[in-house]
Amino acid sequence: MTNEHINIYLSPSSRCRSVETEKSYALKWRNLIVHIPKSQCEMNALEVEIDSLYRWEVNIPNWLINKNSELKEITQYLKDENNEKS
Repeated sequence: MTNEHINIYLSPSSRCRSVETEKSYALKWRNLIVHIPKSQCEMNALEVEIDSLYRWEVNIPNWLINKNSELKEITQYLKDENNEKS
């Protein structure tokens, strides 16, 4: 993976599937929900183990994160959360 993308692991609480649309994924952290376009981001399901917290990984382009302040904020929160749980 190059530095052109950020890879974030998502748990069922950080992916808000109930508000996703045909064209976007929804990322959630506490009360903040941000939509990201499916056409620009790649979501992959992970093999779930019993003790695993994460079910998906999403690759988000840096230019998209830099363009949207809410997306930048939520990706930082999710990355920090991932680091704490690792």
